[in-house]
Amino acid sequence: RGGRVVGRFYLSQRRTSNGAPTYARHYEALRAAAAKWPQLRVLDWNGASSLGSQSRWYTDGVHLTTTGQAQYALWLRDRIIEMVAGIEQTRVFGDDRYLTAIQISSQARSAGAITGSEVIVVNGFGTVDGLAAAGFAGARRAAILLPRADALPGDVAAQLQSLNPSRVTVVGGANAVLPAVLDQIRALVPAAVVERVEGADRYLTAQALARTVLADAPVLYIASGQSQ
Repeated sequence: RGGRVVGRFYLSQRRTSNGAPTYARHYEALRAAAAKWPQLRVLDWNGASSLGSQSRWYTDGVHLTTTGQAQYALWLRDRIIEMVAGIEQTRVFGDDRYLTAIQISSQARSAGAITGSEVIVVNGFGTVDGLAAAGFAGARRAAILLPRADALPGDVAAQLQSLNPSRVTVVGGANAVLPAVLDQIRALVPAAVVERVEGADRYLTAQALARTVLADAPVLYIASGQSQ
């Protein structure tokens, strides 16, 4: 609702049940939805991979080989480029992940997307914790800043002081963000409430974050916790 373009793609129809494609009803629903809502584009991977020579992209007719995964990634990239053609695009970046997070927080604050009253701090190398923290930050309209495990880099510390939040939430246990980092945060923004949200592992940390916003969330997304 309100989106300029929404993309939804479907995968191979090679898997069958009683001689018919297993997901045929899903595909028909997608086609009907695209006819009803012009902003919905259905991306047809099944059609793009249906030539006989492309069977080598699959291990068993359904699951992709390494070559198939690469072909799928290229195909999806090209379709996304086609979808966003004509839409203004802006790249937000810094020289590293820490400076990129600073740039995002600065631009988000200027645009009114965040309030600046709360900052989420999550280990710059904690991909899974960062993924879980993103939804939490969005629900709280909070900036995300990235420390090292043992300290806030100088530019990050300066951005934290510039935002001057009233609350700082540190995501992850002591192995992810050392207690010394919380002490550094308290010294930089002494008026802020500094708290840690953690679980015994990455799964329970994500669960603890979700609990804080779950009552107001209409949709729950599940993602793998295996990636580093």
